[in-house]
Formats: sequence, structure tokens, C-alpha cells
Amino acid sequence: MGTQTYNLAKAVYTSSPVLKTAVLPGNVGYLALARFSRLSKAQADLDKAFADFATAGVKKLVIDLRYNGGGYVNTADYLLNLIAPSSLNNKVTYTEYYNDLLRTDKAPILKNQILYNEDGTPRKLSNGQIATYADVSFSVADNTMKFSKAGALQGVTHVYFIVTRNGFCE
Repeated sequence: MGTQTYNLAKAVYTSSPVLKTAVLPGNVGYLALARFSRLSKAQADLDKAFADFATAGVKKLVIDLRYNGGGYVNTADYLLNLIAPSSLNNKVTYTEYYNDLLRTDKAPILKNQILYNEDGTPRKLSNGQIATYADVSFSVADNTMKFSKAGALQGVTHVYFIVTRNGFCE
């Protein structure tokens, strides 16, 4: 055996959170989702998948989350709004409830917790100051999410989720 030399070069690699899509017999759409990436990274691929499902007349969906390690709630919300019918618009999807300490602005540590934008830069308030979690509303009203239909897919009658006991494969 001899010595071999390899030259390595670093490169940026971007992967899609959408592992696979397919339209199966019986108007069944299949979507395997690896993770709930930042919405800015996932939205185009999700939009394409659901546009293809709409074009194919999909009425049933299989969402495969076996390899999904979790991620951003707003991306999960977006997926839900791609699936949901427009008849649910403005109806409550879910509500997040926070404890009294947060709801009554009595958690002083929040003033030390900077809010960051998706790109990692500090979020700024309208007056130019850096935002902290003390600037976030923890009220029930401000944390009640409502449906807002996204995409063209309509008429879904059944949705099946494939998951593992632990929520993702190890």
C-alpha cells in the first residue's frame, strides 16, 4: 500500500428539509419531512410539494415525520396551513399559555435575554433599541394562533402522520 494525497475544499451545502414527495395511487400525497427548518429555508420546497399535490388532485395525505428531529414552530404552523382547508381561516389552531410571572411582566431576567432575527442579528424595536424578551407579549390573546390557509391544495379528507415512539429515528 502506498500513501495517497487528497485535496479537500470546503463548500457550503444546503439540504432540503423535504426528503421525498410522491403522489401515490388513490390521490394520496406523500411527504417525508426531515426537520422543521427555518421557514425561509423550508417554504419554497413545501410550496412546491403542495402545489404538485394540488395539481394531482390529492385528497389524502401521508406526512412522514420518522426522521424529523423537530425545529421551528412557525414552519410546523406553515405546514398545518398548507394542509388545512380555507374554511378554517381565523379559527383557533392552538393557544400557548404562559405562567403569571411572564403574563404580568414580573420576570426581570427577560430584560437580559436578547431577541434575535432569523439571520442571527439582534432584533430592533421601532425606536432602534435592541429588543429583549421583556418586549414580548405573553398574554393569552397575543399567543392564540389561528388558521390562515396557504397554498392551493383544497379538499383534503384524511391526513395520516407516520412517527416513531421517540418522535424521530435515532
